[in-house]
Amino acid sequence: MLINYKELPFNPALRERARELRKNMTFAEVLLYNEIKCKKWLGLNFDRQKIIGSYIVDFYCPALGLVGGTHNVKAEYDCVRDEYLQSLGLEVVHLSDTEIKKCKHWQEMILYERTIERMKKLGVCLPAGAI
Repeated sequence: MLINYKELPFNPALRERARELRKNMTFAEVLLYNEIKCKKWLGLNFDRQKIIGSYIVDFYCPALGLVGGTHNVKAEYDCVRDEYLQSLGLEVVHLSDTEIKKCKHWQEMILYERTIERMKKLGVCLPAGAI
């Protein structure tokens, strides 16, 4: 079940940190966000550096409950965070910072496939030519 984004837990103490992260995105985040901003990605809106509970996710698609990050893996931290986000009904996508810089197209395909899977799972109509 998809949770309304306005009902997601929000830690206001992270507001300034999220603002800082939006102003100082990594190179990989900039590359990815340039591809998904302004509804360029299957007509979907993506927010960047979204606060959910006590976490800040690199990107969030409210229509699909899709969240993700573009960082190098921090296994233990990611596991705890992922379990929390999944408990809210969100789908988590990990994209490698290093791989985005080396082969952005491959990482975009991973995100594309996960987005399509999520749309199908939720019964959201796919745009023409999406598959």
